Amino acid sequence: MRHKDIPDKLSPPEHFMEIENYDVRLAVLKMDDFLETLGDASMSLLYSDKAEHENAEQQELNIIRRVHIRHALIDFNNCFDILLQIPWFYYRAWNEFNKGYSLYKPRRDGNLKQVIRNTDGWVETAEGNCIYARVREFLESRSEQEIIDFKDKLETFNTTFRFNKNKKVVTREIVNQIKHKNSLKIAEMIPAYNVNFEINGVNTNLEKLKESNLYLEIKREFYEEDTKQNLGEIILNFKDGLAIDINYNSGEKFRAQDYLKSELVYTFDELYDELVDYKDAIIDLYYELYDLIEPNLVLNPAFNGTVNKGASKSINLDKYFKA
Repeated sequence: MRHKDIPDKLSPPEHFMEIENYDVRLAVLKMDDFLETLGDASMSLLYSDKAEHENAEQQELNIIRRVHIRHALIDFNNCFDILLQIPWFYYRAWNEFNKGYSLYKPRRDGNLKQVIRNTDGWVETAEGNCIYARVREFLESRSEQEIIDFKDKLETFNTTFRFNKNKKVVTREIVNQIKHKNSLKIAEMIPAYNVNFEINGVNTNLEKLKESNLYLEIKREFYEEDTKQNLGEIILNFKDGLAIDINYNSGEKFRAQDYLKSELVYTFDELYDELVDYKDAIIDLYYELYDLIEPNLVLNPAFNGTVNKGASKSINLDKYFKA
């Protein structure tokens, strides 16, 4: 699948001239941080494609793809957070949330750390205050049409790729899950069950049942080993893989759905296709933002050169990442 090319990196921040009422070099720093992270994510996405590993055994291929697509998910998610910091610093948006300024609300922002420019640690404090809701609110407060247009596209990206109840694969949700709650679950790496059994003298298996929109469920009682007391029932359900419910006669139940969480299992293709779309959309968003900033990207007269570094040298990493 063809991906959009990564935009060229800019020259180092120190090569640029500062413009009053803006922080150009901090914006350039964040732009280059975004592009580097985008490059990391794109490389991981590339090597998560099965077409890159034609000689790999299936188990080996699954492990390789999972490692790379996991890195791609995390880095693409980070791209958005870094992208937000570009207008946050360029326009000094953080200042409007300081006490006494236009967007400050005491009940909401009373505990927000105040940012005092040109004091030690002010950049780190401003970074900590940068979230989507504040960036959006700042952009919405501006009257320039081109900034409002960018705000609209930022909102569209957010509702398409970060908060979208109509899609199974949502990058932000998956990253939060694997960062805080569980590992990345891949459908192709979950053991498949194909039990052979007999029904009314006819031999069949799970695959044949599925073809007829049927599934197998087995209920078995279980007993205390020494006393042979009936303790309850075990239910083996083969509708989607294997799910085992254990129900005690006392009324206590242990449901398979509580640990299987099938809604958190994804196929490689589901993840790959979503990340290709995510990558293309965030590149478009970056270009929109770049066009807003470009008029003030003026080189410091102490330096010769160009605003953009231009195309970098091509390096083949296949020997490090391909099976």
